[in-house]
Formats: sequence, structure tokens, C-alpha cells
Amino acid sequence: MEPWNAAIASAVLMGLGLICHRRLRAILPEDPPDAIGRHRHLHPTPMAGLIPALLAVAALAILSSAAWLIAGVGIATAVGYLDDQGKAENHEMVWHRKGLGLLAATACATVYLTLHHDLTPAQCLGVMLWLFALTNAVNFLDNTDGVTAAAGGLGLLFATGGEGAMAFVGMAFLGFLPFNWPRAVAFLGDSGSLCLGLCLSVASLEFGLRCTGELFHLASLVPLMVFAVDFVQVLTARLLLGIPPWVGDRRHLTHILINLGMPRWSIAPVFASLAYLACRYLAT
Repeated sequence: MEPWNAAIASAVLMGLGLICHRRLRAILPEDPPDAIGRHRHLHPTPMAGLIPALLAVAALAILSSAAWLIAGVGIATAVGYLDDQGKAENHEMVWHRKGLGLLAATACATVYLTLHHDLTPAQCLGVMLWLFALTNAVNFLDNTDGVTAAAGGLGLLFATGGEGAMAFVGMAFLGFLPFNWPRAVAFLGDSGSLCLGLCLSVASLEFGLRCTGELFHLASLVPLMVFAVDFVQVLTARLLLGIPPWVGDRRHLTHILINLGMPRWSIAPVFASLAYLACRYLAT
């Protein structure tokens, strides 16, 4: 099945889902407007990343036999959806419960990688930390229209060479872009960004292994370099300021560029270009 079909399917399902949400029955959590450290918009906007995330889970189930990976991505999507629902109802999921859910998701993905690549116990621990950190890195950057879907989708296509179930997942999230950029009528939310983050972090490790034969190598960071750089700088800033790392703020690279005067619509193309350049030149 061609990955491009996923973009078409995602766009069609997104359109139908939003029509149903607005005209028939509210089926999606909604992001409250102008929330501190989150998106800034005038009206409640659906967090619709659940739709491409469910398409991603279905693609993994149909196109691969990786039961542990499917379980991990499914758990990450469920944790994100519950968190989105809580935000919509003004009782966000407690951070340690969300962390435990993500640990369960990354544990399942680690089992998948162990079974396919014969990892040692020490490597398994490193893989779990890698997946947990970089899944959160993708989630952290979901704060400006189009950035996460564009950079994450491109990263997955690069890491997979455009082949297989993970490439299909990448195209599913690129199919979300017309609804999130240049003017957002829907957001990924945690259900979408956590699903995309776990898929991208798994694919990045497998990409590094194919390129270098080493589990942890600079090549493994290339498909998600933009997310990793932002993650490190924003966590460093929060720790230096005495702010808990899990508390949202507006100190991300995207916010810095907006504060410097860049139009909001231009941020996603800039970050997508940076992701492309990282993949094009750093992996060689």
C-alpha cells in the first residue's frame, strides 16, 4: 500500500470527523483558548490528532505483525486522549500518571525493539530512556500551527525511506496539515503528538542501526533533530529558572522566533525546512 494513500485517508477522515464534531455531535476534546503555555487562539478548537493516530495504529496492525509496537503506540494514543479530555474539562491528567502511562507505552516499544534487534539488558534500559525522552520532545513542540505534523511526518518518511508501515504513519500525519496550517481549525493534541513521537523515536533508532550498526549514534537523532534541540534548550531554561520541567511555558524555539517578529504562519515551513536539511546533510 502506497504511503501517499495515508495522507488522502487522513485528510478525508479529518474532514468527516470535524463535520461530525461541529454539526452532529461533539466527539473530540477541545483546547481552551489562550491557555498559558499552550496554543493561543480565540475560540475552543478541537484536538483532532486522535484521528491520524487511530489511522496509524490501524496501519501498524494491518501492514506489520509487530504486536508489541502496536500495543505501545496504542497506549501512547490512549494516554494522550485521556490527557486531552482532561484539559478540555479543566482537570488535566496528573503528570506522574501520564508519565506512568508513557512508560508503559515505551516499555512495549522496547520489547518490540529487543525482539527484533537482540538488545542486551543495558541497551534495553537505554532504549526506554531514549523513547520516553524523545516521545516527550515531539509532544513538547506541538505548540505552533503545523510544526509537529510537518517535521514529524518528514522525519518518519526519511527514517523509513518511504517504505513500510511507519512511512504510512508519516503520511497520515502529513495529511493532517491542511487542518492545522496555515490557519489551525484543529490541533494534534497529546493523542496525536504522543503517537507520532513514539513512532518517530522508534523509527529513528532503527534508522541509526541500519546506517551505522550502532544502537546509539548521531545518525539516530537526525530524523528528529529539530525536536531534540528544542527539548534540550527548553528543559535547560526551565531548570535554570527553577520551573518544573513538565510545566508548559512559552520558551520553545517556536515561541522565540514569534517573539522576534516572524509571522506565525511561517514557523512551520521554517521548521520543516530545518528538519529536511538535517536529514539531507547530517545523515551522510
